[in-house]
Amino acid sequence: MVKHGTNKKRRRGGKVTRKAKKHIHLRVEAKIPQIVKDEWDRSKTPAENLASFGLEHDMNKGIGRKRDRKPTDGSVKSAAFVGMMEVPRDDFKEHNPLLKKLAETDQKYAVALIKAHGDNYAKMARDIKVNVNQLTELKCKKLCEKFFSLSDEERIVTL
Repeated sequence: MVKHGTNKKRRRGGKVTRKAKKHIHLRVEAKIPQIVKDEWDRSKTPAENLASFGLEHDMNKGIGRKRDRKPTDGSVKSAAFVGMMEVPRDDFKEHNPLLKKLAETDQKYAVALIKAHGDNYAKMARDIKVNVNQLTELKCKKLCEKFFSLSDEERIVTL
């Protein structure tokens, strides 16, 4: 005689569990600079140690409250960290020759809009034949102003 549904009943009773995550112990100490290792005080909490370096332990704590922020005048207790905190901003202003203010496709798009409607941005926004991306009036204005602000070397497409 046939036993109907016995395999289903047997399968149904099994308990579904997830495998526990393997605890990966990272050796963070190998990646920390020697200066930090020398100045770290094991008797203090991590929050106190970070405060002694002039850093905030909770990044969300000071967001949005300008009056509560500490002035960053470089007056840190430890002389070892003064050099680490003062980052020269001139290094970040290196010009990338491949980076353009306005891409070639955007320049072509702006030129087509300007040829069709001049400086009437409301008409640009309503024209669905030329303005295929359906940019708003404000976005058309910003795009055209950006195009006009380009120097002759930066312009790929001409009017």
